[in-house]
Amino acid sequence: MEEFMIYLVKVGVSLGVFLFIYFLFFRSATFFRFNRIFLLAGIVFSFVVPTIKNSYNVLITIPQIQFIEDSTIVEEASKDQSSAINIWSILFIIYVTGIVLLLMKNIKMYHKIYKLARKGKKSIENDTRIIENKSVTSPFTFFNYVFINSDKLNDTERNLILKHEITHINQKHWIDLLCGECMLLLQWFNPLAWLYVR
Repeated sequence: MEEFMIYLVKVGVSLGVFLFIYFLFFRSATFFRFNRIFLLAGIVFSFVVPTIKNSYNVLITIPQIQFIEDSTIVEEASKDQSSAINIWSILFIIYVTGIVLLLMKNIKMYHKIYKLARKGKKSIENDTRIIENKSVTSPFTFFNYVFINSDKLNDTERNLILKHEITHINQKHWIDLLCGECMLLLQWFNPLAWLYVR
């Protein structure tokens, strides 16, 4: 447990480094494809790099020293060790609770999208699957589907929005969103992860 929690902290630090580099050099750049690749690569590297171990063995010879065992020192050391184990257990329980809550929130959101799709009017325009539903407050894309409420839009607005959403579909932006959601599930406690997804 302790190793896993330390790994998560290392992932968080790594994400912070990528985010810092992005804000410093690429935020105002108009190379959107490069920015996207950089941010996605940052997520992957942040989870992979902490798993790479680059350690080596050092052999040190120490002269033999005779120790006299003091029972009170041994007892205190074992108490400290058991309290450390309890702290890591508590942190792990809090961490898993956060994952479960975020997962429940995501399931609720996906269920809402499913209901919008099921009750909406489906059509295909220029090879694009469109779902019209009056409950859609703001147009969005989910995988290869465009959710829209045409009642609130005139023809020009509708065409512009569809063009925009079709661009998201063609560039497969759902991959970005999925990577971001997976990262947030594992790094929900890290404010930099939320900023990274934004």
